[in-house]
Amino acid sequence: MKKGNTKLPEASKTRFEFGYLGEKELSGNQRWHMPARFILAKKNRIKFRVQDQDFSLSEGNVLLVWPGEEFEVISSSKKGALVLEFDSSAINECEDICAYYHYLNTVRLLDDSCEKLRDEVTACLLHAYSSSEKQELFYETLVRIDIMKILIEAAKKARDNSLAAQNVELVRRNSSSKMEKACSYIIANCDKRITQAEVSEEVGISTFYFSRLFRQYSGQSFNDYLNDHRIQKALMLLSNRRISIQDVAQSSGFQSISNFNKVFKKHVGVSPNEYRRIHEIRKAK
Repeated sequence: MKKGNTKLPEASKTRFEFGYLGEKELSGNQRWHMPARFILAKKNRIKFRVQDQDFSLSEGNVLLVWPGEEFEVISSSKKGALVLEFDSSAINECEDICAYYHYLNTVRLLDDSCEKLRDEVTACLLHAYSSSEKQELFYETLVRIDIMKILIEAAKKARDNSLAAQNVELVRRNSSSKMEKACSYIIANCDKRITQAEVSEEVGISTFYFSRLFRQYSGQSFNDYLNDHRIQKALMLLSNRRISIQDVAQSSGFQSISNFNKVFKKHVGVSPNEYRRIHEIRKAK
């Protein structure tokens, strides 16, 4: 059997470069298409700007700068941070990671709030740096493996952030729909003796949760919103002289004339009687 010349296909190669800030200026190699940078702070108060947002790193923090992002060192010191810079092909060649590419920038500063991920990324960075510095056997592949480990963990976190954002949006939409229903119910029944518990039950939310959601949605407490619409109704009724102040109060949903007078003056600035008098004078003109 005749042997032929067998040539393995050229493998893609993740191009990378290590450096310490203050010792070596990373090249930002022009041959690389939008490099990524993983930065491990070795000292405190190391400051960077990424996408017009400032980050101050403490020792042990990690900053992830993704391909295409604007990056600037604001302040550092000699050996203040270890930087791994690598070509974005490492990301582009991984379709499953690229599926969460637009969420990778939600994985940015790794500090005590994400200790497990920070420690995993730190271990990979230090191992990759050691392999590269010692020129270990197959060190380029070892560094590539460490980069891939970091990308996998970052993509997992990005996926979690993506799902969390979707869940928050679903909750927000669902909550908004319920609050719209609540507002409509209040407006339609403001002249009746309704309570927050009744409205929250109508829209299917616990009273405690309803109170917080309603204030976020309307900018008012339940009672203030209800009284606003009761007063709006009272203002219309007061324009009819034949309706007594007592009847106006009751028809607007107030259970007592004293409470009506108090709430009316708080919202309008004058008593119901004064308002009616002012309204009639203006009408006569």
